Amino acid sequence: TATRTARIDLSRKIKAAGYEVLLVWVQTDASTAKLRSMKATGKSSDEYDRVAKRFTPPAAPEKPVVISGKHTYATQAKVVLQRLSAPRAEISNHTTPPIRSEERPRRNITIR
Repeated sequence: TATRTARIDLSRKIKAAGYEVLLVWVQTDASTAKLRSMKATGKSSDEYDRVAKRFTPPAAPEKPVVISGKHTYATQAKVVLQRLSAPRAEISNHTTPPIRSEERPRRNITIR
């Protein structure tokens, strides 16, 4: 997903399968990104450089969640979770209230 074209193609496939897309862009300095990528993928420095040269930053229409690769996990997770919970907040704006426990039909459960 280093290029915008690749991300758009993947996004279409994801949406066609009925899912929503969440693009998380981890911004960090080039040397840290290179070391982490090489360690995680086992790729050589030259392979990393080829991919990095093709990289295109996410554009505004992609609506990326931008996090820092240098801050703590907890603070970065909060940013991502806020984006994930936003659609849930919209869904929860129901016109009918939820069924209260005393309104639910009671079930008789027998344990033997």
